[in-house]
Parts: sequence; structure tokens; C-alpha cells
Amino acid sequence: MPRVKHSVFSTALFLAGVTLVGRAIGFLREVLMVAQFGVGLRTDIAVVLLTLPDFLIGLLLSGGFSAALIPYLKSIDQSARVDAVRNVLFFVGIIFSVIAIGIWGFPQEILRILAGAVTISDAALYQQAFMLVGASLPIAALSGVVSAYLNAKASFLLPGFAVIIFNVCICLYLITGLEDPWLFGFAAAVFLATTARFFIQFSGASEIVKSRRSIKLTLNLELARLFIVGILAFAILNSVTIVFRSIFGSYDVGNVAVFNFSIKLFELPTAIIVGPLATVILPSLAKFSQDRTEFHRLLYGGVLAVLSVTIPFSALWQVFGEDVVRTAYQYGNVTDEEVLRIGSTSKVIFLALPFAALVHITSIALAAKTEIMALLKNCSISLGSSVLFASFFPSEASVLFSLVFFFVLLCILNLITLRLFFEASRISFARDIASILAKALTIAILAHYANLLLISSLNHLLVTLFAGLFGIASLLLLLPNFAVLRKYQTSPE
Repeated sequence: MPRVKHSVFSTALFLAGVTLVGRAIGFLREVLMVAQFGVGLRTDIAVVLLTLPDFLIGLLLSGGFSAALIPYLKSIDQSARVDAVRNVLFFVGIIFSVIAIGIWGFPQEILRILAGAVTISDAALYQQAFMLVGASLPIAALSGVVSAYLNAKASFLLPGFAVIIFNVCICLYLITGLEDPWLFGFAAAVFLATTARFFIQFSGASEIVKSRRSIKLTLNLELARLFIVGILAFAILNSVTIVFRSIFGSYDVGNVAVFNFSIKLFELPTAIIVGPLATVILPSLAKFSQDRTEFHRLLYGGVLAVLSVTIPFSALWQVFGEDVVRTAYQYGNVTDEEVLRIGSTSKVIFLALPFAALVHITSIALAAKTEIMALLKNCSISLGSSVLFASFFPSEASVLFSLVFFFVLLCILNLITLRLFFEASRISFARDIASILAKALTIAILAHYANLLLISSLNHLLVTLFAGLFGIASLLLLLPNFAVLRKYQTSPE
């Protein structure tokens, strides 16, 4: 029985709902971490343990591997697709097993690089936990391969459900409140959660195991080239926050946790809306990669959609951000000063939200056109320039503004490479962007004065709920900008 085709918009909206549940549980995970560990050395280490496999999944699921594999899988038939994925599983498993062995060989050195201000003696105390998490890297890598395969055949739900299970496993461990001075129990929970995520995803790709064809280990050189370049390009995209987190963490103990909690807030609207849209739109962009008109029309629709979401959210965060932070992190071992640090840090980072969203969409578009080498060049220039800026002005504030500068510069370079606005009508583009900015500014001004009236009479939770209503109003007001995406259908295999 053939599967029903859905529009890119409806599929992305459905996936956004699944992602919202996963992110909500992930946010609960962050709140539980703060409540149990506070903001300090143990939290810095816990953040590194938790984000190590997550970083790899981000690299593969929505990054370098998907960028190379999905367009390739869309160009071949089903039997060849299964053979290709089985080959890739073997080679990726070997590569990341070697990486895991490297982590086992130098756990203290790598932990100190990732955790910033951690001393040699502290790294020695936590190295067993770090080594256990390192052992989960091959499993996380295989999850990335299976996720890319599922996305290529338009099975978008299962990877999102697997993320929910991952976060639930971590939350269940944190809720127990067990004594865990060296975080080995926490590391074991991360390992088990990563394993559970893999088996859930693999359940949707049973044809890989059931295939009776013998595995022929062949190395597709063109795919390997795209894979290597894609990994390098998206490694920069996915590791840029880790790079700046490490620099920010070197200024004071607890800064890693402050930066991490701020980034989690920053990633929430992007992950809920932009991430699902990018996941759904990549196979469609790959299908239209040779049709210049349709490719740019679909990409332009994606650009308008993400700007319609992120510009209002960025503006609203400047008004309501501190109240949201206080609502989320007011419980547990967190002082008012630490809550204020998270709030002020997140307000600076949120300035980059529209540019980060555009970077996400334009990077996916370059991957669909197999112009990954151009993306790597743009990423390298942006990262080098922003790190240079941070080194010239050594302060916590300069690190945050350097992160914003990275996204702004990369956004500009990607748009120039794609020549999107040379293809689109400049008048139409200017009118659409002006409309989004005008509506977002109106909403932000109304929110500002409403906040001034409410701040003395309502607690932070009610103000946060009020902010949510403004966010929903923003989406409804800008909903017409999603019209282009309703004209295109996903292509289930």
C-alpha cells in the first residue's frame, strides 16, 4: 500500500511536535542537572559527559554525514540503498571505534580541553566516567548512520522518538538523586541512553539486517570525499559552541555550565522549528538540485519560514529572557547571581538566533547541491575570524559577541555562495523581510510595555506564560510566510 504524501510544511510541523516533546524533556534534564549539581565543577564535567555523544549525533544526524549520504541515497534504488548503508555502517563503526580508543588512551588531556578550567587533579578524579562515555561513541556513530537512512526514506518520526527516550533515561537517573561524587553513575546512564537510542532507531531499518545479499565491502570514493568534506564542514558548525564554551569556561569555574545552559535555551526555538524543517527539506532540495528555479523557490520559502520564527523570538527574548531563566533555574543549588549570569549570557547569544537559523538552512542547501567544499571554506573563514576577534579582546563579553559574529559572517558567505537573492526578485525579498521586521518590532514593543505593567504584579512563572502567548501570537501573525512550503511534498520511499 503506497504511503500518503504530505507537504513539506505539514511534515515539518508534525516533526516539530515530536521535537518539542523531546526538547521539553531535554530541558527538564537540564533543570534537574542544575537542581542536583548547581553551577560548578561537577556540573561542568557532567555537561561534557552528556554532550560528547550528543555532539557526535548532531554531527552525523543533521550534519556532515546526512549532507553527503541523503542526496546520494536519493539517487539510487532501494536495493542499492540497503547495500550502501550496510557498507557505511561497517566503515563508520571502525572509524569511531578508533576514536573511542583514542579517548581511552588520553582521557585526562581530552577532558581538560573540553571542560576548560579543570585542573590535572580534577581530571584524574573524573577520567573513569569520561572513558565510559567515550565507549558509547561507536554506538552514537551507528545511530547517526541509521538516522540518515531513515530520513532519506522520509521516516522522520523514529529518530525524534529515539531522542525522547534518550532524554527520559537521563532524567530518570537524575530524579533518583543517588550519591555520585565522581559521576560514574551519570556516565553509565549516558551510555545506556545512547544504546537505547540506537536500538529504537534500528528497529525502523530492519531491512538492513533482513537483506539476504552478502555484504560487499566497497569504498565509494566520491561518497567518501563528500563524507570527509561534509564531516569537516559540519564539525565546525556543530563544534563552534563547544569551542566558545571552552574559551568562555577558561575565565572562571562554573562558566562552562552557565554557557551550556544559555546555549540550551538558544537552541530550543531552532531545534523545534528550524531543525525539523531542515531535516524534511533536505531530501526535497536534493531532488530539485538540478532544477534551478524550483530549488531556489523552495529554499526561499525555507528562508522566509525560519526568519518568521526566529526574528520575533530573538526580540521577545530581550524582553522576557530573564523571567524565563528565573522560572527554569530558580530551584535547586542555583543562586540568584548564577541565574542572573545565565540570563545576561543568553540575551547576548539570542542576538544570533536569526543568523544561526539561516546558517542551518543555507548549509543544508549547499549540501543538497553537493557544494560542500564551498561550505567548508565558508565555515573555516568564519570560525578563524571569530576566534581571532575573541583573542584580540580577551573577555567574557568578547567571547559571546564573537559567537554572534561567527553566525553573521557565515550566513552572509553562504547566501553569497548560493546566489539566492540574485535569483530571487530583490523587490519581493525586500518587501518580505521588511514585513517580518515590522511585525516583529511591533510585537516586541507591545511585549516591552506589557512586561513593564506586569512585572510588579505577576511572578516569573506567569510572566513566562505570558511570553509564550506573545510567541504564539507572533507565529500566527507570520503564518502566511509558510505558504511556499505547502506547495511541495515529501517523497516517501
